Amino acid sequence: MWGDSTAGMWLPVFLDVAKHQHLNVIRIEHKSCPPLLGVRKTRFDYPTSRFYCDRHTMEDILDFIKRVKPDSIVVLAAWNSFSPYTNREFITDGGEAEANAATTTRAIEQQVPMTLKALSEVSRVVVFKSWPFLPEPPAYGVNRLPFLKGNQHIVRASAVDFKKDSEFIEAVFRKIDVPVEFFDPAARICDAESCSSVYKQVKLYKDYYHITVAGAIQFRSEIEALIAAKHS
Repeated sequence: MWGDSTAGMWLPVFLDVAKHQHLNVIRIEHKSCPPLLGVRKTRFDYPTSRFYCDRHTMEDILDFIKRVKPDSIVVLAAWNSFSPYTNREFITDGGEAEANAATTTRAIEQQVPMTLKALSEVSRVVVFKSWPFLPEPPAYGVNRLPFLKGNQHIVRASAVDFKKDSEFIEAVFRKIDVPVEFFDPAARICDAESCSSVYKQVKLYKDYYHITVAGAIQFRSEIEALIAAKHS
């Protein structure tokens, strides 16, 4: 598993499946920094990311993956963070002093295909697609009457906004011309109108973006199928 904090939030379900199938999981996680070769950030909401969100670190990670040569490489990121629709995060693949919307668009268009190509030359690659950002973090109250399932505070993201937020990276994914598989977790929680913070009475979000452990476990059958596909 290689990714930003998305890798950490999905880790529990991978560990659960791996335990039962006697497999090993290696997680490479760098918060607030995409798993892409040749890119860097110039603005850091988390000061520690300044030390690893650069081109050299990404090249070292690729070298490590080549040495380990895993059965599968799962790539996870908050791809819609780099959407021109919202411009939540900026990266650059050039020598500009400051990353901006234009450098971000260029970096995603160029470095996503390049990174996936490099990884596909090592092993099977599975890419997690975008996960919806909520308009606000859900405020879960303490449920002192657990038999009452209807008193959960549900936050919904607009399905239309999520689609617009994902259009840019989806267009990049469609142009990938190397063997890469895609997994779309949002398909489970989004309908034509909205994407919900609660699925089958399970709280999915622990903030405006990151999935809960209980939420990740809801995808166990899909993750099991992803892993089994390599060993079938």
